[in-house]
Amino acid sequence: MATIRTSVAAAAAALALGATGCATLGSATLFEDEFAEQGVWETASDGDGRLAYEDGRYRIEVAKAEFELHSYRLWEGSPLDGIAFEVDAELDGKDGALSVLCVSSVDEGSERISPNDRYYDFFILPGTGEWGIAATHTKDEPLVAGQDREAIRKDAPNRMRAECESGGEGEPTTLVLHVNDVKVAEHSDAKGFAGFQGVGLAVWSPEGGTAGLFDNAVARER
Repeated sequence: MATIRTSVAAAAAALALGATGCATLGSATLFEDEFAEQGVWETASDGDGRLAYEDGRYRIEVAKAEFELHSYRLWEGSPLDGIAFEVDAELDGKDGALSVLCVSSVDEGSERISPNDRYYDFFILPGTGEWGIAATHTKDEPLVAGQDREAIRKDAPNRMRAECESGGEGEPTTLVLHVNDVKVAEHSDAKGFAGFQGVGLAVWSPEGGTAGLFDNAVARER
């Protein structure tokens, strides 16, 4: 399963213990996806978990403890300087973390986590109201983290929006996380990426048996 990776799961662990169009570069909206039709996001199943379309939503189910499962949607062409990605995200099953990703680049030759993967991971833990923004170059520590029990809903879908604005390779990247129309975090990463080649969804499970359901995804160029 090409998109099973463990990467930023430890950052969450530290806190907690159909497509309507393809990417059209140069336009405001890159894509909108209600997950009504299969074929855009990966579907697969193995001992680590399952990626599937289910009842008009996209399901990421994690079978292993302390494991994070990803699914990417990349576009062709040059990386974009700024993107915004939002989606309705809901836990199904045991507690865990739900993530949206701004993807700079991935190692397409690797079926598991690769040190060449570069992305930002914006995550929430609905069970505790905690949130964080992590990056592949920070290893196990989130760039910024906190808690907001008012903005983050425990037993209902959360509308998550990640905003990533690059200042160029090696220059600061501005990162903003909104949950249910509330800005819960803004951070400037000094070791920013040159641009973004796609977006992603992810679920992290502390004990195994955590699933996330995603719907009404929208990606925009900023």
